[in-house]
Amino acid sequence: MNHTGAGEREAVPDPDTLVAFERFWQVHPKARQRDRSFALWLAAEKSGADPQRIICEAQRYRQVNQGKDAQYLVSSDRWLEQRRWEGEPGKAFVSMDERMRGIEATAEMLAGKVRAGAPVVSSAFSPAILDCILGKRLLTVAQLQGAGVRV
Repeated sequence: MNHTGAGEREAVPDPDTLVAFERFWQVHPKARQRDRSFALWLAAEKSGADPQRIICEAQRYRQVNQGKDAQYLVSSDRWLEQRRWEGEPGKAFVSMDERMRGIEATAEMLAGKVRAGAPVVSSAFSPAILDCILGKRLLTVAQLQGAGVRV
């Protein structure tokens, strides 16, 4: 048994908590300060946070920031401390399905503008939107290039 200096028994985390934290630790793109991160994980669980949501949001954080230099990423302990899985302050949580529906709707709208010959801003064509446009065959590469979009 583990004991603190005061003679109180330390709580031993259940195996599900340990497994969930380990999954988070593996997916977070800047896993640092393991002990501190684990303490923050336990505090989040205790406050009612859903471990699966934390893991999913850590995966999303990894995907969104893929290829970025680590110095620009928030470390796992700060990410947990700032409750980043809840999204940005003032913004509602958006599920991956909702995000994909938004990308598809934007892709269809932009493709319609290109087909109609309307002016478009090339910066509106994110890699995800371009993937959607090309994947759904809404436009060809030649049509996109003709509208001034770099593909």
